[in-house]
Amino acid sequence: MLDSKGVIRKDRTDLSDEKLEFATSIDVYDLDDAIVGADMFLGLSKGDILTPEMLLKMAPNPIIFALANPTPEIDYHLAMSTPQ
Repeated sequence: MLDSKGVIRKDRTDLSDEKLEFATSIDVYDLDDAIVGADMFLGLSKGDILTPEMLLKMAPNPIIFALANPTPEIDYHLAMSTPQ
């Protein structure tokens, strides 16, 4: 899980109690690291942060919920045109 500052990690000092429940100690620090092998992306953040290169790092046939408004994390047509 990530927020606007990166991966919600246990070693961060700026986390609320709610975020601490989801904190991890695995060796990932940004979205590019966290996306590797992922089956699903759920974005509720800001537009154009997910790239075709990131999609290619995900598991085969990933499910993408790009829900940022008005600009999604990745454009639907760009995501659909990214080869598997």
